[in-house]
Amino acid sequence: GHARDGVLVWMEAYMKSLARANFVVAPFLKEVLPWEGHAVGINLYPRDAPMSAVCITRNIRIHASAIYCPERSSDGEYFFSYCMRMSLVGEGPEGSGGQAQLLSRHLVFDQGPGSEPIIVDGEAVIGEYPHLIKGGGFEGGVAYEYGGTTHTTEYIYASCTHLSTARGNLMGSFKFVPGSIEESTGIPFDVSIPHIALVVPEFL
Repeated sequence: GHARDGVLVWMEAYMKSLARANFVVAPFLKEVLPWEGHAVGINLYPRDAPMSAVCITRNIRIHASAIYCPERSSDGEYFFSYCMRMSLVGEGPEGSGGQAQLLSRHLVFDQGPGSEPIIVDGEAVIGEYPHLIKGGGFEGGVAYEYGGTTHTTEYIYASCTHLSTARGNLMGSFKFVPGSIEESTGIPFDVSIPHIALVVPEFL
């Protein structure tokens, strides 16, 4: 039947994603498992477009990705989980001393023609003000071992949204200060969130 065919199509898509590294091994998000620095698994947030993209603004790298969650969705309400990864590129913003700290977020969820966008503005992300440091990590972050190699942990957070349509888009920006909130080395500036699609897979 259709449901069984859908499972087979999902399995085929899953195996293809593993083969081309669209899904990769990564630490578990702290929202899923208490952070110990060495628990890793297959991360289902994709690396491929259209539901994943990377943008670099003033040497701050933002990698946005999203997945559709059918078990949390219902007729006329589509649930998406999105993940943001943040890190400094090279020395970070000019004059920052190799540091930058997030102040606030501005997220726009476009639901397509005829539907009002959902706009989320506020301080911090999930109650945190990530302080990025040179080398790709962040204050309070830990390295982890996998495959005989030590990996630096970038700052990662996940959240979610409901859309009234099966196809939408996520975009926006984060506001950062060079240096840190307590010891800034310049004025705050906006860092772009890459534009990604929020779409229900065809096999569902």
